[in-house]
Amino acid sequence: MAIPNSHSIVPDFTRADAGLVLVTEWHTSGADQQRRAAAAALDAWRDDGGWPAGLLADCSLPGEDESTVLHYAQWSSEPRRVERVDAAVPGIEHREVTAYRRYRSTTPTTAASTTGCLVTLTVDFDAAHTR
Repeated sequence: MAIPNSHSIVPDFTRADAGLVLVTEWHTSGADQQRRAAAAALDAWRDDGGWPAGLLADCSLPGEDESTVLHYAQWSSEPRRVERVDAAVPGIEHREVTAYRRYRSTTPTTAASTTGCLVTLTVDFDAAHTR
């Protein structure tokens, strides 16, 4: 399968065939390492024999802070991890990967405008709060 040319294409979040979405945040030492990590994520597939079966979308979205990268991958089947990103850009701190499966969704009936900004929120809790 052909590999997309861009590292920053925002995927179609409404894809019905995306059975699994993996999201992780990477922390880097600065803007240079951030750029290299984002590029290495896609280059890893290119160097590993091409786009694997089941991978629908793979993008690395650099943070405005110049040190984080949000890695977002859509899969139709079980994913493969590529260690080449770590080898190409040593020192990346990988946060826990969060897996999402489609439960239900709604697709807008009008054409969507171009995405200008993607905002993510991460919250850590010490323990569950019950009443």
